[in-house]
Amino acid sequence: DEGQIFPAFYDVVTHPLWSVRLGALVVAETLAETAPHLASGMAAPLWKRYPDLPVPAKGDVIYLLGEIGAVDLCAELNALFENETDPELRDALQDTLEKLT
Repeated sequence: DEGQIFPAFYDVVTHPLWSVRLGALVVAETLAETAPHLASGMAAPLWKRYPDLPVPAKGDVIYLLGEIGAVDLCAELNALFENETDPELRDALQDTLEKLT
């Protein structure tokens, strides 16, 4: 309703506990469908937080970047894919890169 993503949203969507992240992930998916212009603004703040997240939250961020269409991050995601050793994160990166290209 306010036409913006409130800063505290990023704390919830990147929270270490899945049960806390889940609701925010659903909201982000809904925004990607109903307000893509608003959802696309989430890419940079999510990417900024990525290095400090636990692996499960990293996977969710990668997924969300694909859902919100973060094509501006394709080069960074490709580089991450090339260096990532965690199989689950590699799978998430591959799926997201396929979605974005």
